[in-house]
Amino acid sequence: MRFTQRGVFSEGTWFINDADRLIGGLRVDWHEARDKRMPNQSVTAGQTDKRTLTSGFLRYEQDFAPGSTWFVGLGHAARFPDYWERMRRSPEGSNSSFLSTRPEKTTQLDIGTRWRHGPLDISASAFYGRVDDYILINWDRNQTRNVDATVIGGELDGAWQLNPQWQAVASLSYVYGQNRTDAKPLAQQPPLELRLGLNYAQGPWSAGVLWRLAAAQHRYDIGSGGIVNNGKDLGPSSGFGVLSLNAGWRPNKTLLVTAGVDNVFNKTYSEHLSKSGANIPGNVAFVNRRINEPGRVFWLKAQVAFD
Repeated sequence: MRFTQRGVFSEGTWFINDADRLIGGLRVDWHEARDKRMPNQSVTAGQTDKRTLTSGFLRYEQDFAPGSTWFVGLGHAARFPDYWERMRRSPEGSNSSFLSTRPEKTTQLDIGTRWRHGPLDISASAFYGRVDDYILINWDRNQTRNVDATVIGGELDGAWQLNPQWQAVASLSYVYGQNRTDAKPLAQQPPLELRLGLNYAQGPWSAGVLWRLAAAQHRYDIGSGGIVNNGKDLGPSSGFGVLSLNAGWRPNKTLLVTAGVDNVFNKTYSEHLSKSGANIPGNVAFVNRRINEPGRVFWLKAQVAFD
């Protein structure tokens, strides 16, 4: 296949006053894709798909205290199907979804805030997105089709400077996706995740501990997914908790040496959004198997800045 894209984008900010502002943007893209496969390879061989897609957003921001802001925004984005999505079978059963796969269109409402007061720094954001013609791949049937979907999610981050040397950090995130066309969960959605950390810094020395907790995921669509990491849902996944440690030494402004241990307790676990396996001739077949993450890992890193 051959793809061509041309586009223009413009963004502007209107400062209503010292604390309030409106930010907006508009984008137009002209896409063209041509199926250059042979007729015996594709029923759409030689055909061309041309689309003009528009995207845009408008966001209102307000500073309500020193270092503190809240915002609300509405955006619309259109995405042209790529090579990997077009090369699969169509919903009608033909050997090409080149023309049947429509652009994906998302309209999303965002709201959030960042609040800073003394030793506390807290940010929160949430979104509601309605996706028309979401591009869904069924890997088991090697098929691409469009569905309508809804995605809702949010994230909460916080940092507390306990004293000049110690800082506690935490973050919580969640995404809920629903395939409205099939009345089932949307594939490849991450589970609820919590991160808790404690950092120390004094002079040239620093250290930190991070505890990452992921909940079990019981919302899935077996066999379906997207092109990212060739990902597809394999079924439910278990929750896990992983502890990691790190330490650093900066003898001067040029050199930084850090070391750490990830997965301190050598826990066996796997991500719900895990890269899928592949058949390797002469070896064990890993297709449709969730791949475990590494066990205990020791690492050492040096960074040199030349500025």
